[in-house]
Amino acid sequence: ARAAAKAGILFGLSQHSTRTIEQVAAAVPRGALQFYQAYILKDRERTLHLIQRAIQAGFRGIIVTVDSVRFGYREADAR
Repeated sequence: ARAAAKAGILFGLSQHSTRTIEQVAAAVPRGALQFYQAYILKDRERTLHLIQRAIQAGFRGIIVTVDSVRFGYREADAR
């Protein structure tokens, strides 16, 4: 996120990030071009809550992913 902000390019934060929305937002200058990538969850209230957190943290756009939040089988994870 910091590198993207320094370069003046868009950064997209995954809903599955290992850092919170607020942690990422705090790591970059205010006004950096950050979008939040959100899945439409079965629990629509949870989806809305995550998007609201992103907006409050200063994210300027939402990337909506509608394909799936189900992870595929990864052999490396099964070991």
